[in-house]
Amino acid sequence: MKFSQIAGLDIIEIEAPPGADAIVVLHGYGADYRDLAAFGVEIPVERPIHWYFVNAPFAHEELKLFGGRMWFDIDMNGLQRALAEDRFAEFFAHQIPEHFYEVADQLERLMLKLKEQHAKLFMGGFSQGAMMAGFVSFKCPSLVAGLMLFSATFIAEDIWKKCLNSPPHFPVFQSHGNSDPVLPLKEGRRLKDYLESHGFVVDYHEFSGGHQIPIEIMERAGDFISKYQRRL
Repeated sequence: MKFSQIAGLDIIEIEAPPGADAIVVLHGYGADYRDLAAFGVEIPVERPIHWYFVNAPFAHEELKLFGGRMWFDIDMNGLQRALAEDRFAEFFAHQIPEHFYEVADQLERLMLKLKEQHAKLFMGGFSQGAMMAGFVSFKCPSLVAGLMLFSATFIAEDIWKKCLNSPPHFPVFQSHGNSDPVLPLKEGRRLKDYLESHGFVVDYHEFSGGHQIPIEIMERAGDFISKYQRRL
């Protein structure tokens, strides 16, 4: 494991031999790049893969003493009201969070840089990190060999749908807890249905649990990566 900075972003790397495939992983809201770094040893893959765990650019004010970061700010009180009033889809549907495009552009520069070093480049994220990973991947499909969305939902839905109108170039892994109290299961299902209706092959898994990534999902994610490392 080593710490580096690429395209202005702080990164934890778990290295593989030169020429290996790679995956870029984005953590969730209020966490940091250490949160998912265990993926590098806990997700089983058949072939060596170089892991890049990226730290979000903004400090989370309430959690900054613990290293908490975020890709963009969220009105948590507004989100809780939207959940209580069954208006979740409206909450994230059409708003563009402040600095969203700047962060997406920075991640795109990172992917372009890494693409120079790796023949196959996967991308994945959890929760808010999955929203960012989805946006970047759908906007720049030629950069990605596969996308992993853990507890994901639409954000800036109008923009995503414009991106998704172009033909897909990569498969998608998606998981969601059936009792997720943060991002409702029905929104994960809606995203899955929309992707499939646009020709994406979605390896979809629901599990018994909440806003998390359990061991059985890590195993399924390892199967997904191994499958498309072989195929592409």
